[in-house]
Amino acid sequence: MTNSVSFKTRARTIDHLGREQIADCPTAISELWKNSYDAYARSVELHIFDGEIPVATLVDDGHGMDRAEFENKWLTIGTDSKITGSEVPEEDRDGLPDRPKQGQKGIGRLSCAALGPLLLIVSKRDKMPFVAALIDWRLFENPFLLLQDIRIPIIDFEICSELKDKLPDLFGTMMGNIWGERDDTARNERLAEAWSQYSKTEQLGDKNAVTTKTKIESTLIKDVFSDKHLATWAVWNKKSTKGTAMFMAEIHQDLEHQTSKTRYSDAPDDEQRARLTLQQTLVSFIDVFQLDNAPHIQHFNTSVTAWIGDTPKPLIEEFENSTDVLTRHHFDKLEHIVEGAIDKDGYFTGRVKVFGEWHDNVTVKPKAVYKTRKDTRFGPFKLLIGGYEATRNNSIMGDEDWAYIDKISRQYGGLMIYRDHLRVMPYGREGNDYFEIEKRRTKNAGRYFWSARKTFGCINITRKENPNLKDKAGREGLIDNKASKLLAMFALNVEKPSHRPYLFDIPSKRGGLYGD
Repeated sequence: MTNSVSFKTRARTIDHLGREQIADCPTAISELWKNSYDAYARSVELHIFDGEIPVATLVDDGHGMDRAEFENKWLTIGTDSKITGSEVPEEDRDGLPDRPKQGQKGIGRLSCAALGPLLLIVSKRDKMPFVAALIDWRLFENPFLLLQDIRIPIIDFEICSELKDKLPDLFGTMMGNIWGERDDTARNERLAEAWSQYSKTEQLGDKNAVTTKTKIESTLIKDVFSDKHLATWAVWNKKSTKGTAMFMAEIHQDLEHQTSKTRYSDAPDDEQRARLTLQQTLVSFIDVFQLDNAPHIQHFNTSVTAWIGDTPKPLIEEFENSTDVLTRHHFDKLEHIVEGAIDKDGYFTGRVKVFGEWHDNVTVKPKAVYKTRKDTRFGPFKLLIGGYEATRNNSIMGDEDWAYIDKISRQYGGLMIYRDHLRVMPYGREGNDYFEIEKRRTKNAGRYFWSARKTFGCINITRKENPNLKDKAGREGLIDNKASKLLAMFALNVEKPSHRPYLFDIPSKRGGLYGD
């Protein structure tokens, strides 16, 4: 006789899909920024506060959510909107042009668990009440809890001042996930047993270890979120009538490092890495090279601000207002540039600049003809790569231009990938060599000119033309399928084609062949 059973889902599944899937804090932030982009926000801001209980706020002015949307979409994992490609109604676009969806898997919202365990999320649609929920992501670390036993407290309210009065009630309901509630005796027994087992497991090696249950119980909700945190949201200040805000407490140490008063050069190695990684990841979140051809990102601004006491310290500003940025204006001053497009068959057509001299109508053929199916085809993409001579005496740039480019190379160096002009992680960051630039450079520095530090630029794909180039679940790059392999292969072929077209045979300032 054949029997049938259903999957049983533990609460820890949410932890697996959220916190454990995300590579690091900057990647989590980028995922949440993409959610704001999909919500047609014009501005999304991250604020990081120091203090006894460090807090981060991530706020936007997108279309927001009402209570039904929050319950049926935000709290529903794996929604179908990304698959069906359902359009955002025109009234939710705030007069902005259509934006290609960035989300793919319906789990990006869980990235906030990687930033801090305690989340207060508040959202508001225009002319609708506020909706708020309180979540402690540590509840989902308990492997003995059933997912259906976790209850998320939700409230709606009309005016801002009501929230602080309702926070204790939210916290009390949330604590029902540990202490139980009067309405369900069977659930209370399951909760008690699950927390007892988990605490015993956590104290196996150390009876004095502080358990997760104790950490959650010791939270003093009234001391966590203050007016200065709430005031970072434009809706709270009545500068906007809609949007979503996430207020996160007990934030990850990598975020705490951003509020450090120590000079970067004097900071410990782990702090330096955290500060540099955040800069390298988020400062190039938008493809600034193609702004003129991408109206859907012209009205999307991002910023990161650290607060040391009551003093704001801008870490990343909108690119229009920042002084140390790489724009197309600066990029065009580079000595060596490859600009063009690669079609679905791997043929590059475009132009090349070598030591300041442009060569138009350049074509590079693929090494071979590659057969692809519908599920392995990578589609056409654009390519823009620039480089400069890292040795000042070999450069033809002016002193001021060379010094500026060299100064910002630490932040902007590397070849990035953008999907519909928003960054795909982790390409372009130190330690990522998807295009094998450094690998070949170490083999023969004279033969291979390009290196990560002195290379700038991007490959631009689109979701429509490149549907098989999908992100890994943990946002640690593209899924390693045939389409992604061909993408890298054809890009590399332009840098060093086997038949060596004339553009790689132009004499350099140092004599010999460019690239040799």
